[in-house]
Amino acid sequence: MDADVADGQHAAALHTRVFHSLDEQIAIIDEAGDIVDVNEAWIQSGVDGGLPHGWIWIGRSYLDVLSVAGAAGDASAAGAIDGITKVFHAQDKSPFDLEYPCDAPAGSRWFLMRATKLRGIGGCLVAIIHIDITRRKFAEERAAFLAMHDELTGLPNRRYLAMVLADPLRNGAAAGSPTGLIMIDIDNFKEYNDALGHPAGDRCLSRVGEVLQTFARTTGGVPVRLGGDEFAFLLPNTNLAEVRRVAADILKALNALNNGGEREPTVNASIGVAAITADDLDDHELLLREADDALYRAKHAGGNRIALAEWHSRDGDSPRR
Repeated sequence: MDADVADGQHAAALHTRVFHSLDEQIAIIDEAGDIVDVNEAWIQSGVDGGLPHGWIWIGRSYLDVLSVAGAAGDASAAGAIDGITKVFHAQDKSPFDLEYPCDAPAGSRWFLMRATKLRGIGGCLVAIIHIDITRRKFAEERAAFLAMHDELTGLPNRRYLAMVLADPLRNGAAAGSPTGLIMIDIDNFKEYNDALGHPAGDRCLSRVGEVLQTFARTTGGVPVRLGGDEFAFLLPNTNLAEVRRVAADILKALNALNNGGEREPTVNASIGVAAITADDLDDHELLLREADDALYRAKHAGGNRIALAEWHSRDGDSPRR
């Protein structure tokens, strides 16, 4: 056998082994969209998705597969077809990338589909490559969650509260209706931590978070951990009397907490309450400031009590009369 022929056969065999050894799912399609080759990872993904063993991919139209998926409700299918078509007709060889979710019997996953024109191939062929990016997407989702939520309690955090207050569509406050804010500070929490240890302190904070989540389900409010031993509870479309009633119920529920043993004392809290009309929420810092000032007065009056924002004590619900 001619040495060049032998070398060529060896190279072809090597390329085939590499092609079928890759974890990425790869199909090669022609300009009509028909599949001309697939690797073993592609075949296995079909089996994992419920296709029978021995399913024939060669000769099937990948674009038709996408069209059927789109008709069945796959929101990414139309974008994939459009992107693949552009790759075929583009003058350069820039790839097209599309990230998409995939629900399969084994569980929900995320993939990156990359369509790239093959170089140095007679005719026009495009490689369709599906790369599993589930770990990266879940890590991104986790990072996005933690940017707006407290890791210990799972509650929204101060940044989330500021975002909601600044956006009427998010906070759900109707024009002219009041929005209430309850600020909560656990009394003597440093001494609690020092006496019982940080694990007990964390349990206490988690239990407080659970109480606020319970009230969120019954009132439609937004529970927030501001940091340390400070919490908040936002109540859109709620007048002052109702906000104060919810605050009293929260204080009662916190006082009823026994955090797991005889040594761990009842939880006491200082609470500040304020309400402001949705029309005034363009200055959402005002609501935060007034509720915080009320909290400060509750704490310095001895704690384990509720104080109203000063304007409520003077002249009712509005700070801008």
